[in-house]
Amino acid sequence: MTTPGAPNLPNAAAPPLDLASDPTYGVVQPLSVILRWARHRVYEKMAQRSNVKLDRSAINILGVLKRQGPMRTSDLADILGLDRSTVSRQVASAVSLGFVARDGDVRDARAAMLSLTEEGLAKQRKLNHAWSTIAMELVADWSEADQREIARLLDKLSRRIEDDIRS
Repeated sequence: MTTPGAPNLPNAAAPPLDLASDPTYGVVQPLSVILRWARHRVYEKMAQRSNVKLDRSAINILGVLKRQGPMRTSDLADILGLDRSTVSRQVASAVSLGFVARDGDVRDARAAMLSLTEEGLAKQRKLNHAWSTIAMELVADWSEADQREIARLLDKLSRRIEDDIRS
């Protein structure tokens, strides 16, 4: 008998789950490596390659503002998945460096709109170029067919992730 709300775990007499035989499980380990690398090394490599000395939070802010355009701090916090007070501190740093402008919101005088300055846009372009170079180097020695296949599959995966973000 199971308790309502309790996880449905296999009982001791049942054979153990063989996750390795599930074809979707083959995605788990490589994706874990990619995510770990992205969290710990990509920003450092981008900053090094672009000669733009910014931390991960500033790089993220510049990237979001470039892709999404001007927005409020609360919207930026939602996109980054961080609390507003954390993002406010990060934005203040980017503003003090001259990379982000904080202007009045024409729809709400109490709010401010964030946007990239010319200097912020220039830094973001350098970072974006560095990222593109890093990504292309990862598959440079692959066959053209393999490059096209991973591009197709990553596009499919990223669409699924975007759907999840929106839901």
